[in-house]
Amino acid sequence: MNLFPYILGPVWVLDVTLTSDGHTIAAWRCKMGGEPQQTVYDAAAVAKGVAVVTVSGHGTIVKPADSQLAARVRDDRATFLWSEHDGRIAFVRRERLQGVLAELSEAGIHPQRIEVSAPPDVAARKLLAGLGWRQLLRPTAEGSSLAQAVVRRAALPVLGLFLCLLAANAAVAPSLNTRRQTLQKELSARERTASTAADATDRQRALLAEFSARPAVSRAVVCDRIAEAVPAQVVLTRLAVEPITKRFEAGKPLQRQERTAVVAGSAPAAGDVSTFVERLGGGVLPHGTTDERRTGTRCRTARVPHRDRTMNLPYRYRGLSLVGLLAFLLPWAAWHFALSDTFGAWRECGRLERRVDALRPDDTGDRATVLAAVEAPELSSRAGCSTRCGASLPQASIRQAMCRQ
Repeated sequence: MNLFPYILGPVWVLDVTLTSDGHTIAAWRCKMGGEPQQTVYDAAAVAKGVAVVTVSGHGTIVKPADSQLAARVRDDRATFLWSEHDGRIAFVRRERLQGVLAELSEAGIHPQRIEVSAPPDVAARKLLAGLGWRQLLRPTAEGSSLAQAVVRRAALPVLGLFLCLLAANAAVAPSLNTRRQTLQKELSARERTASTAADATDRQRALLAEFSARPAVSRAVVCDRIAEAVPAQVVLTRLAVEPITKRFEAGKPLQRQERTAVVAGSAPAAGDVSTFVERLGGGVLPHGTTDERRTGTRCRTARVPHRDRTMNLPYRYRGLSLVGLLAFLLPWAAWHFALSDTFGAWRECGRLERRVDALRPDDTGDRATVLAAVEAPELSSRAGCSTRCGASLPQASIRQAMCRQ
């Protein structure tokens, strides 16, 4: 679809009548699908639009299109300028038009097409039918004039369109940014919750693995050493190796006293307690923790190049530069400084909503597994031994009641 008739609007047709001593110029305004209207010739007004020139009068010759003279004219492009319509060919020598073209060029008029002995409406129709977008990129005076006319006609609608886009962006951007911040906070909270639950689950699994794994020193051996050190006058009421600090509760990490043996009982005198401690012979479970942390920072240097350039373009490049400003620089500036942030916020809101919907707490199975494993009787290292004063703890009962390996 050719959009030039809708963009350019009326076309100027300059009817040049050649005489023996000069020429005369009449101006016509032709709209697509309308009748041509004759107006007063105004060089300044014509220079701002698109013009086509029709030549008639002294020096123009009309012949049948199939004549020998017509073939000779077609073969000599450097000498003749011709047009064909209605089975006839009209031609004129190019040298006859040098004065007219020089006058139009001084007035800033660069015609896109020259027709010979053609009506104004036919000349305008041929011009609009032959225009193409590639002609806007030609580094010539005619291409620059066409490009400037297109920019003059399209600048206001394009600026209005971008103004509407920026107004809509200004209305939508605050709500999108607020929505993005809300989603970021919600996502951060859910990630912290999921991270906390994952850490607790990892600790519980690690603790379960520790309970299930065979220790380096058998707990039965530890119980036997403690039982052997009990004096006859001491009565033990509790003996536990690495007991759980508190009952397991949902949502809370499982904790136990690592590398610790708890002994409780009664003795008639303090000396019996001292004897019991001495008999243990300093068999204290080794303990100690180490914590290493590494922190690091990384800096990124941002370089923002900035360069201002000014240039004075010749006329044949002005149209191309204006088309570049309107078709490339203006959309890029609107996108880079306003629309890209809004579009990015919209995309990020969609991404955050999907991530928030995906983060659903589903650790019921893991906690039930840990709870069942912890409450199993074979994993509990808690026991109690009671004897009367003067009796020692039998090793067999300690092994059955305290630690099954």
